[in-house]
Amino acid sequence: MPTSTLTPKNMIAPVAKKIPHKMEIHHHQRVDNYYWMRDDQRKDKEVLAHLNDENIYAEAMLSDQKPLQELLFEELKARIVKDDNTVPEKDGKYWYHSEINGEQEYSNYYRSTSFSGDNKTLILDVNERANGHDFYDLGDLSISPDDHLMTKN
Repeated sequence: MPTSTLTPKNMIAPVAKKIPHKMEIHHHQRVDNYYWMRDDQRKDKEVLAHLNDENIYAEAMLSDQKPLQELLFEELKARIVKDDNTVPEKDGKYWYHSEINGEQEYSNYYRSTSFSGDNKTLILDVNERANGHDFYDLGDLSISPDDHLMTKN
């Protein structure tokens, strides 16, 4: 059925098929009927098609709630403090901290030679790295003992 004609009244929820998969973990045997849906690479066409059907169904079922969802989203966004920074932390000979300003979605990372942030230097602009991505997660950072390398944990 094309998406444009779907309404909550004429939709049937997609039902995933069951394929028994026996597994044993910690001397305990169980059957996982939905193990076939495991797709760590997000490339299995059958799994992706089923998830797409579920998304279409959920969107149709929740369509009446869309105005409320948008209202709640805007209210939550309004409560977020947009300008924030972390307390500087000494690591090696530098002090490190992060800042988020204005409409930025991600923090920027800085280092300086003093706690007060004198001569701070931008060492990583996460907003620039995230540019062009629908979702971006940097994870944790660490600095090498000689202060020359930054790695993602």
